[in-house]
Amino acid sequence: MDHDRKIMICWILAAVFSPVFGEENWKATVVKTIEALVGSCVVLPCTFTHPEGQLPNSRLRGIWHRNDDNNEMLYHEDETKIQDSFKDRTKLLGYLDDPRKPKFGPLKPAVEGKPYTVTCSIRHTCASHWPEITWSRGSKDDIIEVHKDINGGIWETESILAFIPEEKDDHTNLTCTAKFHGGKSSSTAFMLNVKRMENYNHIIISVVAVAATAVIFGLVCVLMVKKYKKRIQELQSRDGSQQPPNYKKDNDDNDA
Repeated sequence: MDHDRKIMICWILAAVFSPVFGEENWKATVVKTIEALVGSCVVLPCTFTHPEGQLPNSRLRGIWHRNDDNNEMLYHEDETKIQDSFKDRTKLLGYLDDPRKPKFGPLKPAVEGKPYTVTCSIRHTCASHWPEITWSRGSKDDIIEVHKDINGGIWETESILAFIPEEKDDHTNLTCTAKFHGGKSSSTAFMLNVKRMENYNHIIISVVAVAATAVIFGLVCVLMVKKYKKRIQELQSRDGSQQPPNYKKDNDDNDA
């Protein structure tokens, strides 16, 4: 085969076989066709289901081979079994057992009494059975779920939780759990820090008290000033209407 016409497969995702793969409950699902660019890389997605119970970790193997020839290996953990034309060109991605953990979107500060939203997402390869995302708080009415096709056999389920934080929510864990088809699940958590609303009541009360005191003091001062002026006017009026007793006699003596 001409080297320029070879499809360079540099990433392969989890094709699974095991000694019990032939049993009825074991099933692998792969894409039927996929377009790839010569000289580039391509991801070939594959998912599998298995009987209920604990997976035998030590017996799981991921293998890719041609459909018409099981012995023509495109990927195997034993590199000596890989066809020479595919050696150093293939690699297994994904997880045969433990699922990926969901990821939170950018976390914004939470403020007491104000609406708050947080996003949790998980990528997967099973479009027929979306992962179920649940939260440690909130109800279905508080949650919006979005499904995205990332392309290349990868999908993403995104869950958006909206709620109004309270003081009691400060320093509590918020957990997002993704449950996959087949029974496996994984969780991610973070500690929620709630910023309290500024309380200006004490400032307002102080200002009102000071203002009221100033008004009362001003009224008292005005009343005192008016009373003082009135008293002065009364004294002045009294002094002007009554002369000293010896005033006229003294003047008569001087005239003599």
